[in-house]
Parts: sequence; structure tokens; C-alpha cells
Amino acid sequence: MGLDDLRLYSLRHFYASRLPASGVSVKAMSVVIDHKSPEITLQIYTHLWPGDLDAIRAASAEFFLGG
Repeated sequence: MGLDDLRLYSLRHFYASRLPASGVSVKAMSVVIDHKSPEITLQIYTHLWPGDLDAIRAASAEFFLGG
């Protein structure tokens, strides 16, 4: 199965990589995975929030155009 190279860190990274898709905030994620600050979490996992620009566009349209 290829589990010989599986390490605890790998499981932690796998778990953390799935949290943003579930709507977990950076702050909460940093606490759960025990980073010293959310900035560290963002340095490592920023690429996992690619849909944020779409959310910003939708929110802006709601604010300025009423939907």
C-alpha cells in the first residue's frame, strides 16, 4: 500500500489541507494544528483558499448592486 513512508507529520498536513474547504478560518486552523500564529499557517496553506476572490466579487456585487 505504500504506507512505509507515512509519518505523523504527513497525516497532520493532510488533515490541515482539508480544513479550508470546510470553511475553517485561518485563526481556528492555526490553533488546531498548533502553529504559533495564523501568519505561519497562511505562509504554508495560502494556496488552499483560491475561491476567496470569487467570494469577494459576489459580496461586492451584493453590496453595490443589491444582488
